[in-house]
Amino acid sequence: MLWISGCRPSSYFRLLYAISGKEFESHLNNYLQGKRTGHFSELSSLQLNSVDELQRKTIRLENQLSNKLASLQEEIADHPFAIIANEVGDLDEMYGEAEKTLDRHAKSLMNVVEEADKLRMEILKELVMNILSPLQAVNFLPASKKLHLCINAWGKTRDQQHGRNRETADREPHVQLHLEK
Repeated sequence: MLWISGCRPSSYFRLLYAISGKEFESHLNNYLQGKRTGHFSELSSLQLNSVDELQRKTIRLENQLSNKLASLQEEIADHPFAIIANEVGDLDEMYGEAEKTLDRHAKSLMNVVEEADKLRMEILKELVMNILSPLQAVNFLPASKKLHLCINAWGKTRDQQHGRNRETADREPHVQLHLEK
């Protein structure tokens, strides 16, 4: 469920199906009597096909971003060591090269995080604006926000349990590459 600085966009689909199933069970008597409410449990076949298509597209895009992140992480791990191992020039030159490389990688990582945020927004927007009915969208948005807040709270609790919170993170020394002459 956790993925590149937030929720996986595909978690929206699990949430949608969970809400739909719960509503179906709670409104079963109404359905048997022919009463309709327009909620999630009444997703049309066109909506279900659109959701399925968007879900498959989302998973494909998530996998592409995950692979991109994995490649960047491997490069980050290997590149500074290669610079140091080659011992190009003096220590100042090595430090400068390592610093440039790490800065470039940090920018690349930020680009992946931004792409993940953009994907989350695009998928949510597609669901809310183009697939769900207005009533379904009005009910889905608070549920998706609640999911986001719950995951965020869970992450903060886990950090505190493991002694990682904002206060201690600010006091802890940051690891930096220092090469002495």
